[in-house]
Amino acid sequence: RALFVVVADVDGAAVEGLGVIPRRADQELVADDGDAAPEAVKTALDVGYWLVDTAAIYQNERGVGKGVGDWSDIFLQTTIWNESQGFERTKKAADKCLERLGRDHVDMLLIHWPCPEKDLFVETWKAFIELRDEGKAKSIGVSNFREQDLRRIIDETGVTPALNQIELHPTFQQRELRKLHDELGIVTQCWSPLGQGAGIENETIAAIAEETGQPASAGQCAATGQRRGSHPAGGHSAGVSAPGAGGRYRGAGDLAVHRQRRRAGR
Repeated sequence: RALFVVVADVDGAAVEGLGVIPRRADQELVADDGDAAPEAVKTALDVGYWLVDTAAIYQNERGVGKGVGDWSDIFLQTTIWNESQGFERTKKAADKCLERLGRDHVDMLLIHWPCPEKDLFVETWKAFIELRDEGKAKSIGVSNFREQDLRRIIDETGVTPALNQIELHPTFQQRELRKLHDELGIVTQCWSPLGQGAGIENETIAAIAEETGQPASAGQCAATGQRRGSHPAGGHSAGVSAPGAGGRYRGAGDLAVHRQRRRAGR
């Protein structure tokens, strides 16, 4: 299943993106050995998306790599899974990710979860810093990190993540964590911007739809769901999502406008 999303201003790069997550009906992740991932990526790139997001746990990095092919002017990011935490294991896992993707580097490398019970995320972050210095990742970031996790890796290494990818949608806005991101200079990138589909049922989204004379949609939810520097990076919409409200968001209240940028010439 291909999940089309929009991302902007990742570590200084204005991009649009596609998150590719394979799922079965029972919601268990399965490997994609067929054409679904390559075709989804090719379609997204053809219509002008800039970012492709995947992860080791999604078991589709080979398919994503095939879809990316020879494209060089895109933003490719992947994520190291929990079982690969620790300095040496992280270094090896990153090399395996690159091998599956068919690349010598990625634009963004993320730690999928802090897993504080393992107490290995600082060592994992140190490995990330080395991977960046080796040129295997242009930028490095984290996912699902709390305030205490962020402060610890910064305090112990002196290196601030470029972004933190967190669950974020109209009914779960994480204002305090986003405020911390702003203070530390961390980009907020969100997964599940549609709230597992529930965002489309949100009263504010419905009000925007009524105001603009259009049906409530995933595009409206993604476009109006977050403000103040948060950028959707994972949704549940099998299609290219785009705002349907024509730039008018007066009824959004604490919901807000997400900036969308189109790739020139595509």
